[in-house]
Formats: sequence, structure tokens, C-alpha cells
Amino acid sequence: MRDLDGLRDVWLAFADSLGSGYSPIYERVSRVVAEHEEVLDLVLEAPPRSHLPNVLLAAVHYLLLGGLDHPLAPVYAGRSGADPGPLFVEVCLTHRNEILAQLRTRHTNTNEVGRSAILAVALQTVAIRAGLPLALVDAGCSAGLNLMCDRYRIDYGPAGVTGPDDAVVQISCSVLAGHPPIAPQVPPIAARVGIDLDPVDVTDPDQVRWQLALVFPDTGRLERTRLALGELQHSPPRVIEGDAGDCID
Repeated sequence: MRDLDGLRDVWLAFADSLGSGYSPIYERVSRVVAEHEEVLDLVLEAPPRSHLPNVLLAAVHYLLLGGLDHPLAPVYAGRSGADPGPLFVEVCLTHRNEILAQLRTRHTNTNEVGRSAILAVALQTVAIRAGLPLALVDAGCSAGLNLMCDRYRIDYGPAGVTGPDDAVVQISCSVLAGHPPIAPQVPPIAARVGIDLDPVDVTDPDQVRWQLALVFPDTGRLERTRLALGELQHSPPRVIEGDAGDCID
């Protein structure tokens, strides 16, 4: 049964969530998709878990990262001010089979390395209260980027800086309130392990490309994610495939 109205509402809600300039490209694309019946029909052909806007957005981005020569590519790269909405629809309609293949086999996951800014402070708090050594378990780790939080340079502005001076991955954030315990280095992590139902193989170029495709192109996070994935390829953490409830003993 076609539920175009329900799917349209999903895309409009997604567009609203991107307000205040977080991702102008995807906000515009989402509003155009919400009113385009043929693109919504394409989404409805995919399994329900791929009905989330992130999956179609990533499927198109995946094609562009693979070298698709289309006017949408320079828009995503910040080199063109063309309207991304109609261009996105054009890619969907002219590359329908390739995109549907992605929707049928892929799903969204999270590899936001910026979360290490919170994790570093949390680990310092635990070290102060409970002492050392620390063990880090990341349930739902995906590729495991945040398991390597102690290798990133995290700049908290006037509140301080954490991490190696020569870190390849640089993260900037602001402390909005309070006085978090920001130390020059993340406390030593004696053991670390990630758990995920479908972990990402960072040695597989196709899986890496999909992870990059999931990153919104106009948020400044794409290159940082690329660098973090590259670091992981040199020294990947231990990641277990399975349900966290079953794996943690």
C-alpha cells in the first residue's frame, strides 16, 4: 500500500529538523523530495528501514563520491550555488536502478567523530571519581571512530584543549555552561572494544565510501570523517559483531 502522505510528512519533518542553517542543502532537498511523487515512489520500493531520508540522501551522495559527473557534485562540494533540490531529483530519476540497489542493501548508521568531545570529558570525570585504569566499551560503535577519542585533538576554546598536538583529526567545540574537567590528555585507556550488529569494515573501500556518503556534505564534517576513517585503517580497534546485551559479560 502506498503511503505517500506519511512518507511526505517524514521528509518535511526531516527538513524542519535541519533548520537554523545546519544543512541548507539537505533542508532544500528534503522539501523538494517531499513534493515529488515519483521520488517518494522510489523510496517506497525499498525495504521499510530504508525509508528514512538519510538513506536516500546517502545513496545519491554515494554516487557522487564515486565520481558521478553531475551538476549536483559541485553544489555538494561548495563550488556552485545552484538549487540542489531539482538536481537531486534529476539524479534520482536518471540513476533510479543504482539508487534502488543501494536502498535495498544499505542502512543508516552513525560515525560522528565529534562525539569524542563529550566522551573525552566523560572519561576524565570517571577517572577522577573512580581512578585508573579505564576500559572503554562502545555499544553501537559502527566503524568504531569514537573508540579512538584519545588520539584526536579536541579544542574546547577558552575552556582548554585535549589530545596530541600533532593529531591528524582535529575537533572544535564550545563549552556552553558549567566547568567540565578538560585535561591536556584523555586518561589512559587500558582496553577498548566496540560492539555493533553490523560493524563497518574500514579496510573495505566500498564500506568506507558508504560511511562518507552518510555525512551531510555542507556541515564541514566530511573531511574530518575521512581522516578519522584513514586513521582507523592503520590501527583498527577491536570490534565485535553482535548485540550488546549478549556480548557484554
